[in-house]
Amino acid sequence: MHIFCHANGFSPDCYQLFFKEASNSGINFTPFTLTPLDEPFSMYQMAKGWHDYGWDLINKIDKQENKNMITGVGHSMGAVLLLKAAIVRPERFTKLVLLDPTILPRRFVYLSNYLPKFITRKVHPVASKAFRRKDNFDSFESAFDNLREKKLFKYFSDEALWNYVNSGFHPTKDGRVTLTFTKQWEEHCFLSVVSTWGMLKKVSVPTTIIFGEKSDLI
Repeated sequence: MHIFCHANGFSPDCYQLFFKEASNSGINFTPFTLTPLDEPFSMYQMAKGWHDYGWDLINKIDKQENKNMITGVGHSMGAVLLLKAAIVRPERFTKLVLLDPTILPRRFVYLSNYLPKFITRKVHPVASKAFRRKDNFDSFESAFDNLREKKLFKYFSDEALWNYVNSGFHPTKDGRVTLTFTKQWEEHCFLSVVSTWGMLKKVSVPTTIIFGEKSDLI
């Protein structure tokens, strides 16, 4: 059984090209949605963080009817939550493949979690961008045109970007489109990040870490 966990700010359908390539090689993924796509953002969620979302993922795995051994593949936040799941349930996993897992200095993680938000928004460049990002557009097409100019999507093909837009936005009652993975959730996930160093020492499942040539997140 192959499962896939998405990154902060992304939904599983953003990865359709990846899943297609894997399928061509005989690998069929079961994509899991993580807590920010399962629950509305609220004051209750503000008190929770990545360890809690890791437990949410573990509960999903425990409820799976398919009890075959798991190869877990995760991207960014999804990679870290899979890492926690493999530490807690090592008997369920054969191996992990972590794509650009979020590995940050311990001091940065501490400051992100314990300083007031109005301060961390200023010192955390990615979280501040999430907080300020435009989250409503007149149409899917206008969302695509706007994102096409953004640095984050510079290396996305048009097809990959359309997959992001079509799965990452949904229509509103007034005829516009808005983010499915809300910017409130996205910012909170950036500011509630956990330290990965200790987790990497604890994991007993064979683990491969892959990071992009132009990535600055590891």
